[in-house]
Amino acid sequence: MVGRLAETSALDAALRISADSSEGGPVAVVIAGDAGIGKSRLAAEVCGRAAAAGWLLLSAGCVDLAEGSVPYLPLVDALRAFTTAELPPVLEHWRRGEAELAGSELSPDMARGRVYAAYLDLLRARSDEAPLALVVEDVHWADRATRDLLSYLIRGLGTPQFQARVLVLLTSRSDDLTRISPVRAWLSELLRLPGVSRLDLGPLDQAEVTTQLASLGTFDRRQAQEIYRRSEGNPFYVEELAALWSEGDQRVPEAVRNLADVRVGQLAPRVREMVRLLAALGRPAGFELLQLLSKDPPNELLAALHAVVDTAIVTVDRESSTYRFRHALLAEAVLDQFLPGERAAVHAIIAEVLRQRPALSTGPSELGYHQAAAAVDLPAALASYLAAANDAERVYAFGEAGGYLERALDLWARVPDAAERAGRSRGDVLVGLAQNLGGAETSTARLGTPPLPSPNRRSPATPSVGLSCGSESRGTTCRTATARRPSRPIRRPPHSSTRRLRRGVDLDSRPTTPWRSPSGTGMTKQSPRPSGRCASPPRTVTSPPAVWRSMPPAWRGLQLAGLKTVSGTFGKRWIWPAPTVPSKTSPAPR
Repeated sequence: MVGRLAETSALDAALRISADSSEGGPVAVVIAGDAGIGKSRLAAEVCGRAAAAGWLLLSAGCVDLAEGSVPYLPLVDALRAFTTAELPPVLEHWRRGEAELAGSELSPDMARGRVYAAYLDLLRARSDEAPLALVVEDVHWADRATRDLLSYLIRGLGTPQFQARVLVLLTSRSDDLTRISPVRAWLSELLRLPGVSRLDLGPLDQAEVTTQLASLGTFDRRQAQEIYRRSEGNPFYVEELAALWSEGDQRVPEAVRNLADVRVGQLAPRVREMVRLLAALGRPAGFELLQLLSKDPPNELLAALHAVVDTAIVTVDRESSTYRFRHALLAEAVLDQFLPGERAAVHAIIAEVLRQRPALSTGPSELGYHQAAAAVDLPAALASYLAAANDAERVYAFGEAGGYLERALDLWARVPDAAERAGRSRGDVLVGLAQNLGGAETSTARLGTPPLPSPNRRSPATPSVGLSCGSESRGTTCRTATARRPSRPIRRPPHSSTRRLRRGVDLDSRPTTPWRSPSGTGMTKQSPRPSGRCASPPRTVTSPPAVWRSMPPAWRGLQLAGLKTVSGTFGKRWIWPAPTVPSKTSPAPR
C-alpha cells in the first residue's frame, strides 16, 4: 500500500485502544472517501495487522441490488465465521430465516429485540477470548434493518459497564451520499456517539502516485505527471490510466465513462446541457457565469444545480463559491459524449460570454482557447494568444509565454493577413518564442533531455540523445534524432552571427572558451575566433544533439525556432540555418 501513513497510524491506535478495554472500551471508525480512493485497501491492511496480532475477524459488505434489498445481509454473512454449535439458537434460526419456536407468541418488535440482544451478547462473549473486529464495507448501500442493528451494537458496545474488546470498522463512499440520503443522516447520528470517529481519505500526492506507478510499470517523468494530473491522486484511476498508457491508449478509463454515462443520463435534458457547458468550460465556475452561459432564470438554474450536486457529478467549493466537477476524469468523460460539431458550438457560446464579460474570465489565454476551439473568429483567437503572451512576459512567466506563442503560430497560417492583424511578423513571433524558451531555461523540459551542462565545460559523450519539442497541451512531439539513425551533415552558423538574426535583440551569451567537440561526434577542435567574425567555415557534425547540448540557452531557442528538416533517402534530416558572414565594414557587435 502506497502512502496512508497517517491513516494507518490512526487505525493502529484504534486497534490498541480496542484491545485494551481499560483505556476507553470499544471504538467504531467510519472510513469515508470517494470511489476508488482506497477505503477497501486500507481496511484490508488493518484487518491483516489485526489478524497477525491474534484478532478474530468478522467481515462482510453491503450490496447495491437493482430491485429491493435483503435485510441484515452483511451482518448475517458475518456470522458465517461461526459454526452452528457456537451460535445461540435465536441467532441460528435468524441466520436461516426461520421463526424461533419460543418466540412465536412474541410481537415482531420483541422478537427483533431478542435477535439484537443475542448478537450483542455474542460479540461481547467472543471478545473475552480474543479482540474482535467487525468490518462492514460499503455502508452507503446499507438497508434500513442493517443500519438499525449496527446502531444498536455500537451503542451497546459503548456502554461503560459493558466494555468489550471490539472494533467496528465501516467504509462509506462520500460521493454516493446525497443531501436527502437516509444513510447520510444515519452516519451523522452515529458520529455523535462516544467512541465513534470518522477517517476521511484524501487523494495521493504526486510523489505517492509516482511510487504507485513504479510498481505498475515503467513510466517516465512526463507520463507520471500527466497521469497524476488526470487522476488527481485517486489510486484506482491511477491504475486504470496506467493500464491504458501501457497499451498506448490515453482515453478516459471505461469505468469512469460508464459512471458519467449513468449519472448524466439520469438528469433532465436542460440540466444535462448545463453539465456539458461546465465540462467544456474546463474550470470551476460561479453562479453568475453559469447563469450567463445557460441563459436560465435564477430559480431554474438553482434547481438544476441542486439536481447535479445530488447526483455527485458536481461539487461545491465553499471557499471560492464555485461549482466544479467532483473529478477531472468525469469532466473528460462528459466531453467525450459530444457529437461531432457539438463541441465547437458550445465553445462559441463560452467565448462570446467571456468576450462580453472579461471580468469573469481568467485572462486572454482562456478566451483564446475557446475562440480557437470554436473556429469561428480565428483572428480574435490569435490576438488573444498574443495578448496572453505579453501578460505572461510582464510577470516573467517565460515558459507560459512561449506556450501561448506556439499556439499563436499554430493559428498563423489559418488567419488571413495575420502579420497585419497581429502588428508583427511571423519572424518576430519566432524570435519572441526563442527568447522565452531561453530566458525560462525551459528548453530542457521541451526537448526531453537531461539538464544541459554549461557551455564553458566539456560535454560528456552520449551515444543516443532524443529531441522532443512537443507542446503538452497539443500532445505532439517532433521527430527524434539518435545515434542509430543514418548520419547527415549538419551546418551550424558561428555563435556570433546569431546576434544579427534580429536587429536590436541582444543575445550576447558567447562562451568565453573555444567550442570543443564531445568525443565521437566528428567535430574537430577550433581555435578562438575573433569577436563578430567568422574565422572558419561552418563545420559538419554527425548528430544534432551533440551540438545542441553545447549551446547557450538563448542560442538553442533560436535554433529551435529556425530548425528545418529536409526529406532524403533515409527519411528527414536536420538542417541548421546557413551562417551570415559579416563584412569588414560592419560595425562590431556591442
